[in-house]
Amino acid sequence: MTYRPKRVLVCGPQSDVKKYCFDEWAENVKNFTYPHFDVFIADNSLTKDFSEEIKQKGFKCINITEDSNRDSVLKRLATSHELCRQYAIRNNYDYMLHLETDVFPPIDVIEKLMFERKGIIGALYQLSDDSARMPMLNTISSDIEDYRVATYGKYNNYLIKGKPVKTLSAGLGCVLIRRDVFTKFGFRHIEGAKWFPDVVFINDLYSKKKPYYAHTGIICKHKNSNWGVFGEDYN
Repeated sequence: MTYRPKRVLVCGPQSDVKKYCFDEWAENVKNFTYPHFDVFIADNSLTKDFSEEIKQKGFKCINITEDSNRDSVLKRLATSHELCRQYAIRNNYDYMLHLETDVFPPIDVIEKLMFERKGIIGALYQLSDDSARMPMLNTISSDIEDYRVATYGKYNNYLIKGKPVKTLSAGLGCVLIRRDVFTKFGFRHIEGAKWFPDVVFINDLYSKKKPYYAHTGIICKHKNSNWGVFGEDYN
């Protein structure tokens, strides 16, 4: 039997509001040590200018502006996530590393996550700013059916043990998703709900009892900016 290396699509949504760190992000991704990966970016900026800059970096990029420039930020985000998933399906990737463009993992992140042989496993990163900084790590008691009754961030520091742990979610900032999972679970927007696409996606996983693992030994830098630039307008 001939061995075929697993193909990985590094992908995620992008917007010109994250332009401040894209050059650094692109350089980090280009230094990834796993040899069999490609990059695809779904740009939801309101103009095509930034997507052209992304292409000049050598990355495959599609801008969704023409079809969805009247949509809310949340809906454009969901569309971007879903375009990444569909691209991975159509092009027969074995894994997708969903990597947001302000998250900076170690350059061997693909190998380390793949080694754990999980259907979905995320690396750890921090949320919020300054003294409010806390890990993107959510848990829930196994006897609670409503996933919204979850324990967040700083209350879960005890789970950070330098190894994979079963959890509710570690977000979509840096998560490796195997093909048997991303072909079954898509990204979607719920009209009227102020839920980001990662919340809806995790809810769908939880409702189908699909376990999500967080590798607490892999720490990413998160150079996040302020979503407040949208005020309450992102819905």
